[in-house]
This record gives sequence, structure tokens and C-alpha cells, in this order.
Amino acid sequence: MSFLLFWKALLGRFVGTWIVLSSMWQFNLTSPETPGETPESWRVTATPLKDLAAERGRWIGAAVDPNRLRNDPAYAALVTREFNMLVAENHMKMTHTQSVRGEFTFAEADFLLDFAARHDMRVRGHTLVWHALPKWIKDKERDWDAAELDQIMTDHVTTVVGHFKGRVHDWDVVNEAVSGYFGLRRTVWSRTLGPDFIDKAFRLAHETDPDAKLFYNDFRVEGLNPKADRLYDLVKGMQARDVPIHGVGLQAHMHFSMPSRARLQAHLQRLADLGLEIHLTEVDLGLREPITNGKLIKQAIRYRRLLDACLAVDKCTAFVTWGVSDDTSWIPTFFKPYDAPLLFDADKQRKLAYFAVSNGLIEAEP
Repeated sequence: MSFLLFWKALLGRFVGTWIVLSSMWQFNLTSPETPGETPESWRVTATPLKDLAAERGRWIGAAVDPNRLRNDPAYAALVTREFNMLVAENHMKMTHTQSVRGEFTFAEADFLLDFAARHDMRVRGHTLVWHALPKWIKDKERDWDAAELDQIMTDHVTTVVGHFKGRVHDWDVVNEAVSGYFGLRRTVWSRTLGPDFIDKAFRLAHETDPDAKLFYNDFRVEGLNPKADRLYDLVKGMQARDVPIHGVGLQAHMHFSMPSRARLQAHLQRLADLGLEIHLTEVDLGLREPITNGKLIKQAIRYRRLLDACLAVDKCTAFVTWGVSDDTSWIPTFFKPYDAPLLFDADKQRKLAYFAVSNGLIEAEP
């Protein structure tokens, strides 16, 4: 090894040191709770995330756009190198699969499934039933007859799950049905069909593909809080009614608040104690602009805390980011002035948050 390479290796061994030293005045933005959350201890590794995750019996993935997979070689190469689980950002939602009533479209989703199969990746299906709906439903939202809407849900779930039977291993059957304040969210499904629509959707999916794992998915339910309590009561009640539910997806859009490690782990564990598998399904941690080194440190510590809480619970088996690199994220469009939420920057380079995740996997028990 040359003298220059020796010094580059030495300086790169602890990736957080230069960032921490240059930004120590901002470090109080998020203080480490455990030694593993200290960035200056993290090391550079060339091992892809998917290999580190597989060694620990976990899946690590990202939400992807089939058009980018097809047309952006750098994007496709990054996805292929780092991840072993994929989810479609939009192309399995009802707005895409049935944008016109009774006309189902699967071409883009099929492309994603074929890409995943070629690269030995597992696919999560997202999502069958939720309140973001195609125009033909929204135009008549308050006037649907219960029997007609029930038949629409039945046809949609059975057609979509049937089309992907044997290829989609995990389905977010119902998405975001719990209210942030009380009971269930008021949607066309809950208003017209009543709360039983959730049970029926799961039973339909199970009857159509008995081998698929079925998940309920929601946001701001990662730690102990009132909405997480309502989610817990919902899935526990489903189990009591013998509804075929196998897991819970926690979206983990964590840019507004971050529970302590103890509260994160406690909620994950109580779901696991019900015998449910847990996936972190839409992880991103947007930063309020301007982006500074101190904020990137805060982001990395939060990524590490979330991952460590998952790794501490055996039934938390998947960690999926919502997007691949910062230039492909939905955050800047929907949550201005937040940006830079992912593990890779807009040039597809690894960020400090990437090393937070890779080192968390390295330090976890195989």
C-alpha cells in the first residue's frame, strides 16, 4: 500500500470523526443515547447493506420507481448493489392498478417484479385498501351504496392479489386506517362499510393467496403513544376474531419527532409479543433546510436508533426506506422546506446515515 493510500485508509476508518469535529457546536441537536449512536465510532465498510442484513436474518430495502429502474442505470445499479427487498412507490396502489373502474393495469408493477426476481429480491406489495383513491371513487365518495362499494373492494383485492400470487411475499392490505385522534380514520371505506371493512380485506387477501404475509400499515405509531395504542388494540382485536393478520408495518417517517430508544423498542416488543412480524416500511428522516453537518449528524443518530430498536426485537425483520437517494424522495415536494431524508445523497453517494445503518448491522448479533 502506498503512503497516500495508507493515510486515506486511516482517515476514512472512522467516518464520523471529521464531521463531528467540524460541527461539534451543533451536536446537541440529538445526543447519543447509547455508545452505538456515537458517529465517531462508525467505520467505513465496503460490504453492501443487503449482505450485512442477510447475515442477521433481516431484509433491507427501498421504495422504487419502475421507470427509474428501466431508464437510469446508476439508480438501478445502486438498488441492485445495496437492497434485497423492494416496494413500488406508486404502481401497486389503486390509483395505478385500477385508475378506471374495472380496468386493471399491471405492466409497471410486473416490470418491478421481474427486476426483483432477476436480482433475488423480495417484494412487498403496497397497498390494497386505503383512502388515497382514483378519481372515479372520489367523485362519488359520499354517495356510494354499501353493497356496491363492498363489491368494488372485493373485486380489487382479489384481482390484484390474484395477479401477483406467489410473487409478492408481503402485502400492506390496509393502510393508514387508524385516526390520529380517536378510533378509525373517516374514509369512504369506514363511513360506507363500517369498521368491518378491515377484517374483510384481510380475509379476501388470504383466501386469494394463502401463502402471502398480510400486514396492517400506518404512520406515527413507532413508539409508545396514543395512536400506537389504538393500532395495538386494532390488531389484537383482529387476532381475537381470527382475522389472518401476520404483521404490522410501521412507516417511520421520522423527521418531525423521534421517540427514545426505550419507547421505540417497547412498542416493537409488545407487537412482537402478539406473535406479529414487524416491518419498518417507509423510513425517511427529512432535514429542515439549510442542510448542515450538524443536522446530518442528527439524522444519522436517528437512523441508528431506529435500526437498533428493530434489531433488538427478533420479529422486526425488515427496514425499508421510502426512496433510494435524496433526489428521488417525495419529502421536498410535500414537506417544504425539508429535504435530504435518505441514506444516499442526490449524487447517489453514501451519507453519514448510511454508515449509521451499516455499522448498526455490523455490530448486531448474527
